[in-house]
Amino acid sequence: SEQHRLETWIAKPRALGAGMGIYIISDRDALEHEHQTSNVVQAYLENPHLIEKPGLDGNQGRFKWDMRTYVVVTSMTPLRAYLYWRGLVRISTSPYTRDCKTNITACLTNTSLNKKVEGAQLKDITWSFSKLRDYLRPRGVDFEQVFLRIQRTIGLALLSAESEMLRHFEPKGFKCENCYQLLGVDVIVDDTLTPRVIEVNGEPSMQLSGEAGSHYDYTKKSMTR
Repeated sequence: SEQHRLETWIAKPRALGAGMGIYIISDRDALEHEHQTSNVVQAYLENPHLIEKPGLDGNQGRFKWDMRTYVVVTSMTPLRAYLYWRGLVRISTSPYTRDCKTNITACLTNTSLNKKVEGAQLKDITWSFSKLRDYLRPRGVDFEQVFLRIQRTIGLALLSAESEMLRHFEPKGFKCENCYQLLGVDVIVDDTLTPRVIEVNGEPSMQLSGEAGSHYDYTKKSMTR
């Protein structure tokens, strides 16, 4: 209905990463043009849950964030997948605004994009899940319950893609008992703490920062082990 008509969409190239080529669509004419592209077009979440913390300028602000989770799929028939209990919380460098055209680092949380902002440090734009848990607890949010919702949401996303993944990974009946597929599943949480899968990466970046003792490197190393 007109009352529930979506106003904003986000378009993403299928074969690029690091936030490259992503743009916001805010009118119907531009949306119609997307039929001529191979982009993935999603409804843009305009009510994300925000983290309140100091920004790069030292002033308190409210920042958009999402979660990079790691999922390993070990079987397609039957579908068997495991969600690792560690992951990365990715935080934007600019306080959140809906005006993404003039401030892309307020709307995109990609680490590879935000780390290029002058003054940005990895420890400020990425948190561990345990740090997010410690942030949410005094605000009355049970992280374990949120994580359970995330697990269910990822499970539903994998189930919805099961037939397509079967065609992709097991062509002509090929099977490999010792093979697996690592997925980087990005999840965003809205202001009602409802999670949504926003992206599934078939080749998640395993590049390390090289910073001694960083949770970023520890998470990736421990997940690999």
